[in-house]
Formats: sequence, structure tokens, C-alpha cells
Amino acid sequence: MKSNQSIIVQLVDSTGKIIRQDGVIITIAFFLRGKYRYGFKVGPSDEHGSIHIYYVDLEESRLRDLAIQPMDFKTRFEECDDVVEIRMPTGDELIRAADILTTMERGKCKDLAFIWKQATNYQISADTVAIQLEKRESRIEMCCHVRT
Repeated sequence: MKSNQSIIVQLVDSTGKIIRQDGVIITIAFFLRGKYRYGFKVGPSDEHGSIHIYYVDLEESRLRDLAIQPMDFKTRFEECDDVVEIRMPTGDELIRAADILTTMERGKCKDLAFIWKQATNYQISADTVAIQLEKRESRIEMCCHVRT
């Protein structure tokens, strides 16, 4: 991913109708020469079921994680492949991740952990989607299944 690129994820149902679900967290996974390098949680979705992913926000997360785990987050986004995967973690996965984040960062990221714990991922699920990044803005419709 380059500094001028962004991704817009729109939650939709199987017919392509927009799902107006706020509070959903997704994960974007980056690869280096086809092998998984790292992933970041982004969101939450807005009231229109959209999540806007900007390079600057991802870079801020990468630098935060680099300070904690210097061996794991050295690779810059510009070095990664142009194909990324977008997936929707379950509510349980987000709770576990929030607990780990709070422990690793000794409580410094309470706000982020709180957002993950408040996510509405218990109400919705989706299949993982791989996308080729466009030059400037990539748009993806993520087909979701709403739990009733």
C-alpha cells in the first residue's frame, strides 16, 4: 500500500443491498512475496456500513506496534504486495484481541481495546475477501450475513 492509496469497504448482503451496520471492525492483512506479513484491525464502520481505510491511519498503527514488537513490524507498507485480504473477526476474537492488547501495552491502548469490545461483530459475519489495490482508491463490497 502506498501513501496515496485508500480502501473503502461497504457492507452488503448477498443481493448487493447496503447493510447499514455501524460498529463493525474488520482486519486488513498484508503480504510480502505472497506470505502473510501482518494484519491490522480497522473501523468501526459508520452508520452507513462503510469503513474507510487510509494509509496514514495504518502507518500510525504500524509504528505503534513497531515500538512494542520491533522484530515484527519493520516492513513498510510500500514493500508489501498489492493484494490485501479483508476479513471480519468474530466478536469473541475481538474480545481476546482487546485483552491481549491491554496486557501487552500495559493499559496504554484502553480506548482501542474498548472500541474492539464494543464492536457489533456478534451481529454479523462475512467471508474473507482478497483485493488488488488500485492506484488511488480501492472499493470493495463485503458480502455479509446478518444474524437474527
